[in-house]
Amino acid sequence: MDQAELDKKEQTLAKMEKDIQSKCAELDNRENSLKAEYDKKFEEIEKSLSISKDGDLFGRFYSLVNEIYTLWVASKGSDEGLEESFQQILTARKSIQKD
Repeated sequence: MDQAELDKKEQTLAKMEKDIQSKCAELDNRENSLKAEYDKKFEEIEKSLSISKDGDLFGRFYSLVNEIYTLWVASKGSDEGLEESFQQILTARKSIQKD
């Protein structure tokens, strides 16, 4: 390999490194955003259910929701339609309880 080829490959590697650094920064920003969103949602859940983060009830609740989410995504490939399905389940449960 001559010097010109080496220089070209070095430039390619430098570009790849910049791209990777840029993607890492994007992922870091996304992670921070998701953490903030999680904290906000958690506070809403905590208030609406009157439970604390440390409580056994919350741990069980979170574990069940997480398991449902994981199974749904594994089955469907995304979380699309999950909220609607939850709503339908809750509606059906309410109608059964009324009877």
